[in-house]
Amino acid sequence: MLNRLNHKNIVRLLYSYRTRYSDNTCFSLIFEFIPLNLYQYLKKHQRKIGLVETKMFAWQLFRGQYHLLKAGICHRDIKPQNLLINEDSGLLKIGDFGSSAFEPRKTPQPSYHVTRYYRPPELLLGAKIYGCEVDIWSSACVFGEMLRGAVLFPGKSTLNQFELYIDCFGLPTDHDAIAMNASRNKWKEIKMRYADRCSGHQLSKIVPLTADCPKEAVQILQDMLVYTPIRRLCGQRLLSNPFFYEIFDKNTRRPCGKPIACLSPADVAEVSNGDGSMTGSIE
Repeated sequence: MLNRLNHKNIVRLLYSYRTRYSDNTCFSLIFEFIPLNLYQYLKKHQRKIGLVETKMFAWQLFRGQYHLLKAGICHRDIKPQNLLINEDSGLLKIGDFGSSAFEPRKTPQPSYHVTRYYRPPELLLGAKIYGCEVDIWSSACVFGEMLRGAVLFPGKSTLNQFELYIDCFGLPTDHDAIAMNASRNKWKEIKMRYADRCSGHQLSKIVPLTADCPKEAVQILQDMLVYTPIRRLCGQRLLSNPFFYEIFDKNTRRPCGKPIACLSPADVAEVSNGDGSMTGSIE
């Protein structure tokens, strides 16, 4: 399936091969080489990259993630370290498919996937049946990290990670838990432990409003970080949000003074026309 993902914002698979070792077979995938990732880029700039740069990277991430979703591929480890970038052009590609699965909804899956800081609530609640919406949550966490200049939800343990979600969004409802296919035992445990913490504080307290983090950005986060997976904002509704218009203006400049070479109005047109829609869509 990966060799069919010929997309601007997904790392390109060059070839693959199998190597047999006694009774075992090793399957190797060779991808194009891109030397820098978003984690390194953020670190290089002391995690302050500015709003234009944040919009540029976020839009490409959301576009690539949506293409994977349409193809029925769940990445299951979206984080800055797995987002490869060309520093000169600003092009971003989703990489590292070592944890990915094809149409995971069809069969029970392990819930211990996705690096903790970016792990969606359904996996923390032990869901075995879940969809590509897990990647929407992770992508939103990366977006929030760029806006905030720090990890959005830096949980110290699996339990603490969920506590941070409750502090921010309140305790999920029973309807949310059903929609997330939460493990009954884990959901019962969470409800009993946090029954007195039903309402969380506003997301803007974690991501304060600044010139580099306007209310429109926080609203996008709010619409993506939703307990019920199918309600998470993604796809054309997200990619056509006016918040991103600036990065398609030919007069917009990056902090380094360069124009945004990796994006143009043609990209918006491609998204509007299906962006190379895949067969076997989960939608």
